[in-house]
Amino acid sequence: MAVQLDLFRPARRPAAPKPPMQVIDAGTAPEGVNIVRLECTVCGHTSPWLKSRGVTAGSKGRVCPACKGAAAPAPTAEVSHKEPS
Repeated sequence: MAVQLDLFRPARRPAAPKPPMQVIDAGTAPEGVNIVRLECTVCGHTSPWLKSRGVTAGSKGRVCPACKGAAAPAPTAEVSHKEPS
């Protein structure tokens, strides 16, 4: 006999947001430690070489320290050079 689904089940949690920092370079240090460099897709902050468990673990991203400190990055606005009429 098939199990009937609950018609009024609670809503699911929304998916967690993806961290904005993505891997731009990866490699292995002379000591044999995996290292990665990350760049923020929001503000453009680039990290120094950081230790990582591997390229796959590093590609999951991290939270940007520059964006974390700021409330929200300010959008760039175009400046008009028109003279007032």
